[in-house]
Amino acid sequence: MKFCSLPVQLRLNSKVVTFCRPLLGLLAMAFFAAPEVAAEAPAITSIFPPGLQRGSTAEFKLTGKPGTQPVSVVASSDALGEFKLSEKGDQLTLTASADAQPGLHWLRFHNAEGATSQLPILVGVLPEITEKEPNNSATEAEKIESLPILINGVLHRGGEVDTFAVTLADGETLVASVDAHAAFESPMDSVLQILDADGYVIEQNDDDHGNDSLIAFQAPHQGTFLVRIFCFPATPNSTINFAGGATYHYRLTLTSGPFITARTVTSGKPLGWNLDKADPKQLESGTASEFHQIHQRIAKQNPSTEADAVKAVQTIPFAVSGVIEKPEELDVFRFTGKKGDSLQLRVQARAIGSHLDPVLKIRDSQGKVLKEFDDVSRSDQDINDNWKVPADGEFQLEVSDRFNHAGFRYVYLLTAELNTPGADLTVTVDHFEAKRDKPIEIPVAINRLHGFDKELLVSVKNLPEGATAEAVKSEAKGDSAKKVTLKIDVTNAAGFQGPIEIVGNFGDEKTEVIATSPLQVTPLTTSDLWLTIPAKPEEKPAEKDK
Repeated sequence: MKFCSLPVQLRLNSKVVTFCRPLLGLLAMAFFAAPEVAAEAPAITSIFPPGLQRGSTAEFKLTGKPGTQPVSVVASSDALGEFKLSEKGDQLTLTASADAQPGLHWLRFHNAEGATSQLPILVGVLPEITEKEPNNSATEAEKIESLPILINGVLHRGGEVDTFAVTLADGETLVASVDAHAAFESPMDSVLQILDADGYVIEQNDDDHGNDSLIAFQAPHQGTFLVRIFCFPATPNSTINFAGGATYHYRLTLTSGPFITARTVTSGKPLGWNLDKADPKQLESGTASEFHQIHQRIAKQNPSTEADAVKAVQTIPFAVSGVIEKPEELDVFRFTGKKGDSLQLRVQARAIGSHLDPVLKIRDSQGKVLKEFDDVSRSDQDINDNWKVPADGEFQLEVSDRFNHAGFRYVYLLTAELNTPGADLTVTVDHFEAKRDKPIEIPVAINRLHGFDKELLVSVKNLPEGATAEAVKSEAKGDSAKKVTLKIDVTNAAGFQGPIEIVGNFGDEKTEVIATSPLQVTPLTTSDLWLTIPAKPEEKPAEKDK
């Protein structure tokens, strides 16, 4: 029997291979047929620009794989909405409401296959633009027509420098402030410079608030000045050149108007530059220009002011904010303690953008120093430590700067709380993708605090109908004391995309601890966890009788 009467020759890798035509046709169909594309979860890793002005609508470029459409977006706040993704899934349009809270918000992209981690996006109060290239040199500097302005930029490649030209009056104060690594974990350690019109550097700043830069510059005469930004990698490496890359995003505020650096301080008055130019109502409401996260972290604590606190004897717990305004100044706060109580003492300064390197001393009623606290670690100059009260009575907490420096940038937040036994629960990621053929396993780490020695029952809340997960007991001792694994069975569940909670209960289940996961911006965490369950496979239609 002949299978091929008309042979065909093909050249493959310099070799001639002979096929018969019918077989060639089958091979061609197999070789050139479009493969079935597997559905993919979104793998979006960054958003540019990294923010927008409240009350505006903006378009954003998405970096990473958009995933199989349709893809949806969920925000951490109702103030962000009206999401619209492009057909390719590489661009997003969204709106920030006029009353959106300035600062850090979060977006998550998800579809039927999975979800992204939450991605940071900043909401500002100033008009915004996106930088225009080329602007690498003094002669190419992008002219800024009016102030205030917030510039969204990116240092696209190593060695890149972005330059902007502003016109200032004699004696006018320009505040140039970068939000990047400290604000939303951009991989850059920025350097900011002010140059004269001839390109000579007048002022330079590297680290002001974290790895981000700030300069308050008073113009010595009327004229044009240049603002230049470049960076090194936030994680040092062997590179000695300026750094850059597709995700080296920044937000540069340029203003000769009011700029607030701290708000919850002595007498409750805001501190900063050009405050005499602000509408008093704007200063009171916080709508004057200010960089994004730092002051809000203080305000959320709702502490007493320094002026009030120094007049009173505090009872635990308490919180107070203050500022070291003069060199060698000491701020002293009195409190009553009970013998045997374990106190958690914190002084936040660098974490809230302050220049203070805090030192905390505890004295008894006679003025004797009982304990001195300093840096948490080499990389953390703030204070977070325990102290056991030695006797009933009155004590003093004394806050100062390690090097006796002072000024309105030397703010702090002091908190004193009772240590009570408890536990922290953490998971490594904030989204989980289930599979139909086996239960999804979620390791939960348990950090037992201050002698906590009770059993802890770890479970999952908000599972969809048909999905089940047995609660797991964490014993007071042994391997399960520090780690347990939850198993979610989705065999009988329909497809699902949505938030879940992982919780630990103890004390007859009356006390609940919610598990958290790290966010992209250190050291922030979230309890907003996401679960994706794939849709059930469709049943094949029954074959018709032949």
